[in-house]
Amino acid sequence: QNTFDCFLTIYAVIIGISGIVWILSLTGVIAPYKVIAPLNDLKQISYRVYPLMVKQNDFLSFFRFYGPLDEPGVVGTISALILFAGKFNLKDKRNLVIFITGFFSLSFFYIITVALYGVIYSVFVAKNRKMSLLIILAFGGLYLGTMNNPVMQETLWERFKWNEEEQKFAGDNRFSESGDDYIKSIRGTREYFWGVDDFEEYYRYVEGSASFKSVIARYGIVMFILYVLFFILYGWNKKESVMAFLLYVFAFLSTIYQRPQIFSPEYLFLFSSIAQLSKSNSYDGS
Repeated sequence: QNTFDCFLTIYAVIIGISGIVWILSLTGVIAPYKVIAPLNDLKQISYRVYPLMVKQNDFLSFFRFYGPLDEPGVVGTISALILFAGKFNLKDKRNLVIFITGFFSLSFFYIITVALYGVIYSVFVAKNRKMSLLIILAFGGLYLGTMNNPVMQETLWERFKWNEEEQKFAGDNRFSESGDDYIKSIRGTREYFWGVDDFEEYYRYVEGSASFKSVIARYGIVMFILYVLFFILYGWNKKESVMAFLLYVFAFLSTIYQRPQIFSPEYLFLFSSIAQLSKSNSYDGS
């Protein structure tokens, strides 16, 4: 709990300052001071660097909030997980900063998970209908205020359209067709159970797309199943209630579906924090 509280403070301060810089960059008050190459060699677009913030060098990305991270989707994911662990306590100014900057990222994951998790948690676990109303008004206001904006339509709202042919949301772009074909081609083989021999070659083949299937390719289906079972059992052991446990599973599975860095310290820490702090009924972020 103490570690999470310190982490929350550090992240809120950094992301809050970055959010202010982002707003100033949109108005032209602050200009980038250098250009850097991407961390991922497969990406061809460079980054413009501002104090505690970067932006990709293309038009649509100019309007999305990256913070100091390499993807706005990472901002959305980390912000959502912190809110889940912090029990959506928006009375805490740190959570409020994270809630607002998460919006700025225009992350498909953030909008869906925070809206669903926040409303269900507020109504059925926290018994706080005012909080659920605030979340509904926040997301509803965002949509009504930007539904006719062409930039917002292309970067966010069109991603909620259902693709009948592929049977998924248009915004679910975490895995390429070539990646699906690759996983199908190794199914039932040693590489499928224990991981591919040359992951770098695999990664180039799937064009850098990332999802839980990349985890299967790197570590094998056996390890992936054990990983999922561990965190589900951990959440069950720490559960506050059955509904809280189901929300934890939703947060966990939706994250690993679209983020393959399952052994990154931040994800291991936040998954365990969501489960652990669910029992800390007194936790209010103070």
